[in-house]
Amino acid sequence: MLIPGASCVQEEDVDTREYVVISDTPRSSTGQPAQKGDRENSLFSPQSMQHQGFSLKNRGASMLLWALLAASAVLTWHSYMLGERLDNLVKVVSRLHGALQPMHEAQKRLAEKDEEIEQKVKEEIAARKNSTQIAQGMMSDAERLLQIALERIERISGAAKISEDTKKLVKDALKNITYDAKTLYTHDEAEVQKMLEMEQEDSNLINYVRRKMWVTPSPRTVPYNLRSPGKMDRSEGQLPAFLDIFENSTGKYFIECGAFDGEEISNTLDLEERYNWTGALIEASPPNFESLLTRNRKSILIPACLSLEKKPTKVKFLHKGTVGKIFNSSEHGGKEPSLNQNEKMIEVLCMPFFTIYKALDRQEVDLFVLDIEGHENEVLHTIPFDKTNILVLIAEFSHGVKFSKDHMKEYMLKQDYRLYEGTKQNYWPKENFMFIKKGCKYDKKHP
Repeated sequence: MLIPGASCVQEEDVDTREYVVISDTPRSSTGQPAQKGDRENSLFSPQSMQHQGFSLKNRGASMLLWALLAASAVLTWHSYMLGERLDNLVKVVSRLHGALQPMHEAQKRLAEKDEEIEQKVKEEIAARKNSTQIAQGMMSDAERLLQIALERIERISGAAKISEDTKKLVKDALKNITYDAKTLYTHDEAEVQKMLEMEQEDSNLINYVRRKMWVTPSPRTVPYNLRSPGKMDRSEGQLPAFLDIFENSTGKYFIECGAFDGEEISNTLDLEERYNWTGALIEASPPNFESLLTRNRKSILIPACLSLEKKPTKVKFLHKGTVGKIFNSSEHGGKEPSLNQNEKMIEVLCMPFFTIYKALDRQEVDLFVLDIEGHENEVLHTIPFDKTNILVLIAEFSHGVKFSKDHMKEYMLKQDYRLYEGTKQNYWPKENFMFIKKGCKYDKKHP
């Protein structure tokens, strides 16, 4: 085998390289084949190795040296691979940083929004100078959002998708919120002036009801706080007719306007307590509403008066126990009446019934109770019945101010309702009409 010598020089077309010939035959220093004696004196002979200091005892050190050289090569290789990985990691971090940049910008915008909100709160405090009212507004917003969130999740995902722990957290949060009746009837004057120009279907008006005139139901786990617990019929005789029409149905929905304190002469408490109904209770009088808050009703409470027009109005309300009503100066010769110690004249904000109906966002209302001491006909004329789905309606006619009871009956028959004339009525013929929507599920039993 020929190997070029290390000191050879190559010139043009002339191969002057010297070659060293290696063969298996040992040779002497003169180039002739080595003899026996030469082998003994060769570089790799035991005698030569001993002469050069390489004894058999030092072979272990030589092997260790080779092992260290091999380990060094391995470490060099791993260092190279680690460097490659670090480079890749730097590239990944760089891409991640780019992806996180929008998040950082969003956080910055949120921080700016927080500052804006804080400034608005300061302005609100400076304008109202009423910490109780501000705190109440914040609690009202919080509890409304919690309840809406729970209802939306149940509607979209199904109640089974929500853990009981989550439900309990929400309900406990709602249960611990307290309300001040006077604050609930207090409204920002600038907002009121704007609302007085809005029509009853205005989305801003509907959202205002949800945001400022809304007390969520007390949880079913919280017991009622009644003066007469266990009483079988708290209505004035209407309950037998209800049970006849609804056939003891459970889980239905009502709206009661003129809710008073939520217990005395209540048309809906028995349905709610015994038949698991729920709904909305509307009360115009702040003193009455204060009592209503303590009953732990399982329905939404709305501190509002019903407007006699198709837009919000501000009126004077005569608080007079169970017979409080919108003050009509024509009944008193254009003058305000003299009041006894149990009566009060209060200025209240009235909302159209249809605005509240839209705020409740119900596809169907099984029962609507209208008992507002004389203005029932006027309220009925504000309702677009072609845009509502009220199946059964009871309205008091005995205190009619502007329209007669015959006018009420005639008007409701034109709205595709018929008069209930069942055998279960008791108090009905004297003071109230009850109408059933033609063709609805409750009309089948009473054609």
